[in-house]
Amino acid sequence: MRMNTIRIRMWFTIVMSHNIVTQQEVNNCLHHIDESKKEQFLKVIQETQIILDEPVYDDSIDGASIRAMYIVTVTRTSKEPLKFQYISETSIDFNKTPIDYDESDAIMESYNILERDMPTLHRILGLLKRNYFLPQDFSYKVAIQHINKLRQIFSKDEILAFPSIDKSTINIGLIPV
Repeated sequence: MRMNTIRIRMWFTIVMSHNIVTQQEVNNCLHHIDESKKEQFLKVIQETQIILDEPVYDDSIDGASIRAMYIVTVTRTSKEPLKFQYISETSIDFNKTPIDYDESDAIMESYNILERDMPTLHRILGLLKRNYFLPQDFSYKVAIQHINKLRQIFSKDEILAFPSIDKSTINIGLIPV
């Protein structure tokens, strides 16, 4: 009986995770890459798998924001997988008065925003690019280890072929796991 429970949990976990490197996501990234880097990007992304787990939602202690946290596993052919936690956060706008109190409220609307704003390949690659160039002179040991592993997975030229993300995107981030 216990063995069946373990198998069911393992199957459930496998079903809930998915590779976000799809043709549609790759095509979206190509719109944000210089023409001279597209061929290199396609070569690198062909060898790359990015697995995104289902989100875990958490609200802030003061109830002013909600965050979605996803485990992201980056794997490249013949390289060791690297895990990050992708975090997306949105504030709850309590000034909005729902049109229909029975079907909507400010908190549910914030959850809906997070669900619509799921991680994309473009955003994850842009965040990886940011992390790649972080200085190693700070004391967060796990982050430094992840930066070094990331640099082993992708060369500087390969990471420069990734699309960048807008600097104003401050409500998302990647944290080493």
